[in-house]
Amino acid sequence: KIPNSICRLSSLEKVILGSLRELPEEIGRLTSLKVLQLAEGHMQKIPESVGRLTNLQELKEILCADLKTIPDISNLQALRRLRLSNCYRLMDVPGLSKLRCLESLKLDACEALDMNDMIK
Repeated sequence: KIPNSICRLSSLEKVILGSLRELPEEIGRLTSLKVLQLAEGHMQKIPESVGRLTNLQELKEILCADLKTIPDISNLQALRRLRLSNCYRLMDVPGLSKLRCLESLKLDACEALDMNDMIK
């Protein structure tokens, strides 16, 4: 687990984390964050507060095999790159169709995702 005190670094622009069991709800305080990369974690969900990271340009979740849900990302209007790889249990990416600035979408080995439901 990362200490909540990291979430007080309001000027932080890039965070790369690995092997986490959970991401603190306070992550939403990092309003300057542009890049969030989560790798090889054992999280089952991403906190709702990630939806408040309105300056986020790149979100990567790689080898998060236990991840089942992520919050609605429709408020991430600066998001340009989204990569979800080997998130085998992830079933939905709410708000994906509302991301107007999205330039790159990589969905790789996310077997539970229903693509038809995502792009409605």
